[in-house]
Amino acid sequence: MDETEVLKAVINTSLIKKFIPSDPEVLADVIKNFNRKNEIPKLIRRLETSIRTICQVKDVNQSDDDTKSYLSCLVHCCFLCAESMKMSRALEKFWQPYISIYADWITGCFCFHVMEVLKTQSTGNQAITKLSLLLEQNENVQLVIKQNLQQVLCWINEKLTSLRKVPPVNLTLAESQCLYYVVKICLLIFQYCASAVQSSIWGVSHDKEGQDMTDRYILSMIGTLIHILNQEGYATDCVLLSGTAMTLMLNSAPEAVQAIQAFSQIFSHLASGSSFSIKNLKDKAISTDGIDAEVKNFTPKYLGALSLLRGMVVCGKAEILLHTCILSNEQAAFLESSNQGAVHHQHCLSANRNSEYTQQTTNESTVFHLKLFAPVAIFCKGEITLQYQAFQLLLLWYRRLKKMSANSDFNRYNLSLVFNQTLELIWLNWDSPVEDAAESVETVLESMMDMAQSVPEKYCDLANRILNKLVQTSWYIKGRYRILGCLMKFMDTSKVIAAIPDIQKQLLKCLSTNHLASCVTDVYQAFVTQIQKQYKPEEQTSAWKNNLLNIMVQGLTSSDSLIQYNSSLHWLPCTLKLLPSTSTVILENLTQRLESSPTPEFRQKLVHAWVVVVKVIRRMFGKVDFKNNLLREAMFSMDDDVRSEAIASLCVTLKKAEPLCQEEATLLQKALPYNLKVDSAPFRQHLGSDIRKLIVRIRDSCISMLKELDENKALLDLSIGFVDCLHELCISNLIPGSCYQRRKTSLDLLHVTYETLLYSPDSRCKKGYVPEGAMQLVEFAQSKGKWNFFSSLNAGMLILCLTDGADEIQESAYQLLKNYFPWPVGDVFEQSDAGKQYLACHLLSEGLRLCNSPKAHHSQSGVLLCRLVHQKYVRDLNWSFQFAHVPEKGTYTVSVHHSHKQVSIIFLQSLIHEIQKCIGEAKKSLVKASKMFPIHGLIAALTQCLKDIDHFPEKSLTEPPDVVMELVSTCIMVTDMMLGLMATEAGQEVCPSFAEIGMAMECLLQEDQSDYNENPAISPEFQYLLSWCWMNIKESCASLAEVIHAGVSGKYFLSLSMVQTICDTFLKVLTKCRHKGVIEGCRLSFSRFCAALFTSDSEEIQALPFKIMDQVLLGLKRNIMAASITRKSAGLPVILQAILVNEKKYKKSVILEMAVEGLFEIASLPLPERPNEHRDLPQVHGLNMLKSLFCDASLSIAMMAYTGKAVILVIQLFGSPAWAIRNAATRLFSSLVTRIFGQKRGGKEIYCSAVTLPELSTHYSDLPDFLMEVLTSATQTGSLVLENLNPQLFPVLTILASLSPSEASPEQQSVLTQFRDRVSPLFGSPVCFLRQLAASAYAALVPLESMITVIQMLMKKIGEMNQMTDHNLLHGQLLTVDKLLEYLQNIKYSDHEIESIWICCLKDCAWLLQTDSRCALVSAHFVKIIRCLLSKGQYQPKSQIRDLLMSLLRKPLGKMSHMAIGHSQLYEETVQCLFTMARNAAEDKLYTSLIEECIQSEELEVRKACLPLLFQMTQSDCVVTELIQRVQDALCQQLHVETYLPNLTDQLRLVTEFYVRHGLCETALKNLISTVSAQKISQFMSNDGSLGAAALPVFGISIQHQISLSDAGLQVWCESLYSASDGAQNDTWRMAAAIGLQIVGNKILQQTCFSKNSQLEYCSVLLLKASLNLILDDDTMVRAACANFVANLQWSSKTYQYSSIHSNTCLKILYEYISSEFWWSLNCVEFFISVLYQPGAIRTILMEKTAERQQHLYEQEDNNFFSERLFNVLYSRKTLESVLKKCQENGKKNILHGGIIDPESISVDVDFVLSKVNAVPEVINVTTECTVLASIVGLVSVAAIWLDQEKVVNGRLTKSQKILLEKVQYLHEGSWLGSFLKVLFKEISEHSAVV
Repeated sequence: MDETEVLKAVINTSLIKKFIPSDPEVLADVIKNFNRKNEIPKLIRRLETSIRTICQVKDVNQSDDDTKSYLSCLVHCCFLCAESMKMSRALEKFWQPYISIYADWITGCFCFHVMEVLKTQSTGNQAITKLSLLLEQNENVQLVIKQNLQQVLCWINEKLTSLRKVPPVNLTLAESQCLYYVVKICLLIFQYCASAVQSSIWGVSHDKEGQDMTDRYILSMIGTLIHILNQEGYATDCVLLSGTAMTLMLNSAPEAVQAIQAFSQIFSHLASGSSFSIKNLKDKAISTDGIDAEVKNFTPKYLGALSLLRGMVVCGKAEILLHTCILSNEQAAFLESSNQGAVHHQHCLSANRNSEYTQQTTNESTVFHLKLFAPVAIFCKGEITLQYQAFQLLLLWYRRLKKMSANSDFNRYNLSLVFNQTLELIWLNWDSPVEDAAESVETVLESMMDMAQSVPEKYCDLANRILNKLVQTSWYIKGRYRILGCLMKFMDTSKVIAAIPDIQKQLLKCLSTNHLASCVTDVYQAFVTQIQKQYKPEEQTSAWKNNLLNIMVQGLTSSDSLIQYNSSLHWLPCTLKLLPSTSTVILENLTQRLESSPTPEFRQKLVHAWVVVVKVIRRMFGKVDFKNNLLREAMFSMDDDVRSEAIASLCVTLKKAEPLCQEEATLLQKALPYNLKVDSAPFRQHLGSDIRKLIVRIRDSCISMLKELDENKALLDLSIGFVDCLHELCISNLIPGSCYQRRKTSLDLLHVTYETLLYSPDSRCKKGYVPEGAMQLVEFAQSKGKWNFFSSLNAGMLILCLTDGADEIQESAYQLLKNYFPWPVGDVFEQSDAGKQYLACHLLSEGLRLCNSPKAHHSQSGVLLCRLVHQKYVRDLNWSFQFAHVPEKGTYTVSVHHSHKQVSIIFLQSLIHEIQKCIGEAKKSLVKASKMFPIHGLIAALTQCLKDIDHFPEKSLTEPPDVVMELVSTCIMVTDMMLGLMATEAGQEVCPSFAEIGMAMECLLQEDQSDYNENPAISPEFQYLLSWCWMNIKESCASLAEVIHAGVSGKYFLSLSMVQTICDTFLKVLTKCRHKGVIEGCRLSFSRFCAALFTSDSEEIQALPFKIMDQVLLGLKRNIMAASITRKSAGLPVILQAILVNEKKYKKSVILEMAVEGLFEIASLPLPERPNEHRDLPQVHGLNMLKSLFCDASLSIAMMAYTGKAVILVIQLFGSPAWAIRNAATRLFSSLVTRIFGQKRGGKEIYCSAVTLPELSTHYSDLPDFLMEVLTSATQTGSLVLENLNPQLFPVLTILASLSPSEASPEQQSVLTQFRDRVSPLFGSPVCFLRQLAASAYAALVPLESMITVIQMLMKKIGEMNQMTDHNLLHGQLLTVDKLLEYLQNIKYSDHEIESIWICCLKDCAWLLQTDSRCALVSAHFVKIIRCLLSKGQYQPKSQIRDLLMSLLRKPLGKMSHMAIGHSQLYEETVQCLFTMARNAAEDKLYTSLIEECIQSEELEVRKACLPLLFQMTQSDCVVTELIQRVQDALCQQLHVETYLPNLTDQLRLVTEFYVRHGLCETALKNLISTVSAQKISQFMSNDGSLGAAALPVFGISIQHQISLSDAGLQVWCESLYSASDGAQNDTWRMAAAIGLQIVGNKILQQTCFSKNSQLEYCSVLLLKASLNLILDDDTMVRAACANFVANLQWSSKTYQYSSIHSNTCLKILYEYISSEFWWSLNCVEFFISVLYQPGAIRTILMEKTAERQQHLYEQEDNNFFSERLFNVLYSRKTLESVLKKCQENGKKNILHGGIIDPESISVDVDFVLSKVNAVPEVINVTTECTVLASIVGLVSVAAIWLDQEKVVNGRLTKSQKILLEKVQYLHEGSWLGSFLKVLFKEISEHSAVV
């Protein structure tokens, strides 16, 4: 049957029903949907269900023809679905009942499809892919191939021949994929047709006809495979597959020796890079006389050789790999030379082991598999580009060895040398920069240890050797933990702890960086696993508690947020999974700690740890105690992480369909409203993720409960109600006036809700697929009056979000409207057709108006509105619009007309027409056009609409559409115009500088405006014009890129000339403009343009990136670029980066190789004799472009091979006489250092990747020799003379200083010594920075085992220099000692060794502090060394040493006769040293008295040095109380005499810090109150700077502890605090105000409430107003400080009684406190009235908004970052109502009388608002702007409250009051504005007794 007949049979349901009665349409659905991935699981389930009924069906109604038709359908379906293995296997089960009778027919059907593939002239990749997959898994296809082998081989030969003709660099993506699958078919033929291959290759005749042709085809096929292996440029996966195919060919050899002989021949040629003819194999493969391998010049850099080796290791037959052989002399020479060649430049590798291994392999007989280890190891030491594949090969070698060792005795062979070689490779590559290579190294070690464990008596010391290596390794090296985690699988934990006693602390420290967290988790898991193995089940929990509980709790409660996070993410789940009973132990420990009254800060850490444990327990075991009060405390905590974890603990559970319970719903409904406005992006992300999981739970549980509705009604109602409340909450928080955080969170939750609950049959989501049952659930909820997701009001809210100033808000709202809302929607009042049309016209009119705004966020809003109208009305509903611009008003008139064909094209043409009008206006007046006709918004709208057009007219397939041609010409015209405006008189041929751009703008302004004389840097016209230029260029480029992308995707035809023209425009922008905004705006567009070029089917278009690159490089080489591009090369790196990144996406590297080599050539060009100052040097551009490539993460792997060469180039260019080249080389060098050594760890001078010199030699083999050469040359030319200083020393020493020390063998010691000998002369350099680099480099080159010896040697040298005056040399040697002591922190040393260093230090170097003529800088560094020794902690000096230290350190603190250079550093170091000694021996009063002396010293520099250390002391919880008390006393005394204002400021801050964290001791408090008078503090506070801010809380301390409050002083302080709380003040003042509130605010408020004193009332109201300012502050720390004050307010009806409460909740608490405790205060009432309403303010605001927009392009936002005026109005209204109610209850009914409210102003303002509201209703209008809406809400609230009070007081309303009431009611209910007012608060009638 042909395909047409098959399809007819499938459509014939009655036929299929005979065979598949349960689901007769399943085959038809398979054919329709086999390529839809999301449908495949459902189809498989249907097939599996149908299979069960097949065997039960009798064949009475199944005729022979019907059966054959049915089987043909099955085979056809199987061929279609070949890419899904599960579906293919499911279909195979259908013909199993018929296989005994119709086997030939089934085979024939497969033969038909296979032959169709072979006969088709241009077989597509999909068909070839299916053929290879079926050949791999289907026996019928394998049989067909065997039966038609010659025809198949002919087809393969034709394919390979045609593909071989194309150079690998020119292969398209489709051709590369085709080659891969053809090679795979070759591999399968070698596997399944081994007899034919054997006959063709090895001469074993089977007397078949046509054998000659078969032989020819097979030999040709093998020749092509060898060609692929031998030719560079083919895709890696294809080369690897070819190597495997060749191995399967070799497996067909009759004898193992023949296969080995052939392998040796092929490998030798591939490894040497020489060509190989298949004739060689045919002629020599028959020889069986030993193995004569002609292997010469083996260089481990060819992927083909590695692939063949990999194929033999993985797929070689066991009898081949186990064949015993002795290598000939030639192969022995090959192995020896290759080992030497691999280590030629690796000075740190041991040559002895290589030669020893070679000797063993050549003198002893061994199996072939062991012989293969030598080339495998050589590849691991070879090119860095092959390192990942090489270590994968080594891993596979070990795995194959282990597998074969089960059937073969390998114990008779000595594997120790193999293991030694492997260990050497592991040490050199455990932190390899190659991606995933380090993980492979770890797995290799595990395989080696597993192999060694099988013969423990031979290799017993292997684990100990590895452990000893780890002991001497720094704690921050990632590879250390990889190896340790692997080692602990084979070693007892006790041995590890004995060798590394601090291992647990080190593991915890590693959690502070994500770089190490995953590795140390493996080690921790190994500890837990060992407990499982060593203890009985009932003892495991106790063992874990004794060994690991403390470190777990320390991690969960750490002050480092990363340690907290990683402990909870990695360690806690691992522990609970392996030892579930430990959960109780952890919770009990945390609860005990919580009950022990910890400090507030530590309590929050404990609560966080507790809730994290609860969350993990629930996720793993489903248990949670909702009644625990700690959970409620966590829900409202100030800490975002605590609240996030608490919410997660409610949302996440073990069962994904667990129903929502009442406790969860209650807690979440209380907490979620206060968690929408959070400025932490991670918190919002976690909240969205947790709510998604919760709604999935609700959805899945409700779908199940719907099946048993009566039994689950209550739970259903609860779940549906919760979702409905959540949805309403999100919608209501989208109201205009909401801050960014509130809107963003609400929109995210709406996305989560809709994505989780709304079923879409066309959804292509692979993850989070919504089941069909969700549709029934939504219908059920809506029948209950819930889940009204798509109401007009909701749509209106989202439409208003489109006008938000944030791009994320706009885009999120647009996606919701586009993806979920049904269109058309009516306006917020009517659903009639007229209303729907009006809404469409209104949206388009507003969109076009906003597109004509010069402001970026306005034009973006307009773009989205226009796109929405185009998608939903034009494209989907076929509506046609006509619009006209009204210039006088700046608006558009829009009308709907009858539909036309191609309405989208007409819509685009209308937009182009508007753009052309704007261009015409621009030609008349540039300044006016930049403000009123900016063009770029319309271009962006046109671009976005172009994306949404799926079909163009048919003629567009042969020629570009007219609308596209017009768009391209318009964009190019706009771009040229803008570039011309920004250019100077020289025109666009010269790239204007920034100054020239400014001059050009100024000239244009002067020409356009005769009276223009303002400074162009600040004039609004200048801003508009410059922004207009770059925004238009940006949007035009984006539009051009979209045109190309749409054309390449097949929507219309693209002509080469059009593409070339667009390409020239991009290049013009990127090479003729320096403006950063223009370049960055063009970057994404050009990248999208390049991506489209690479995916084009046209070879001419595909070749454009190559031409662009060639053009750019050629221009640089010939130096023909006339423009000066700037020192960073402006757009040139963008061109290069965009092309190469997109090339990499399509697995190509041709242009990359060409570009990098070209850039190296350009950077190496000689300098011209007379350089042109008006042109950039091409070398500079080359370096800058190289930097952009090395900085690009997506190119990091490809660029790794060039790193060493780039470093050498940069070092050479450091000596260039041209500053520009040196500057560019410095920038590139910085990137290269980061690429080699990684990022610096925690801001310190230590890199994450601790690279040693041997590792550097391994990965970048050319570098060490070059570095040595530069050092030798520099030291020979006299480096101690400034004139002879070699600039290349800086990069060389930087690289050496970035290395990490390591253990060294004797050979490595020699190399390190040579480097140190060349570095040490630089200690005496006159350049300080060079001395520092030399010291760091020298220290890094000292072996770990020699460090103490070298330190002692250097100190003795310093002691011998007592009479010398060479301070530079002294300084350099001290720097070196200091650096070596830093490295000693990571070494385990004895007390004797460290004591010897102390003795040398004090014996040999003490003269540095005793000699009067000492250099202060040198002495300071010596003191630093002493401090470094003191802080070691492993050894405390004896009393004699301490006494000597004290005598030495006193002298630098003496009064100096004059200040010299370095004295301040000496004071600082000495004071730090004293503080260190005091901390180490705090009980010694001598040290404490010294600290006091320093605080009160006569020397200013000594006092300054104390202050930072005192600040550190305030943050420490481990300082002895007596020390703190004496420090406080000294500090408070010093306040009286301090004259230096910066010191005085810091001292005041210190007093506050001590008081807040530790409290002041009694003596210090007395000193503070007695010596620092209120008058003096007031004088301090009058200072507007930092001194005044520091004095504010100190005055609060004195107020807090005085017996009676001074009214005058208190009033001054409260006024100062209120003034400091203003948002216009700086952060220091606002924080001081918040701390002042914490200190004394509660006391003042309590006394005011108790006494109700009018003077205190005034002060208290100031404090309350300050609190309201601070609780809404932009700064998180200020809000937190104020929240601490609010949380500690106490009154009887307080809602939340917790010590830490989030600021959002505190705002509510604060208003509650005011209404509860200050209801009697008239000042509070007046304050709330002023917040709600200011007479006439609404008129002023509305007139400003309706008038012409502000003149400045960049204006201040209406809303502050965190404070929301609208919500402040709502809170104030609610609080005022509560206050007035309490006043009425207490007999104060007329509190609003007395002029507090002006009724006449209210009436006038209400009338004014009505005049604006009575206009035609629009969704987007002036009254929906945040400030206007807040004013209207305040006005309505005040009017309603006043009318309510009037009726209560007078018993009735007057006539005028009734009229006002009607107007207020109309505003709330009758007008369209009422819809928004109802969202804000319920109807007035519910809150007012009047309405």
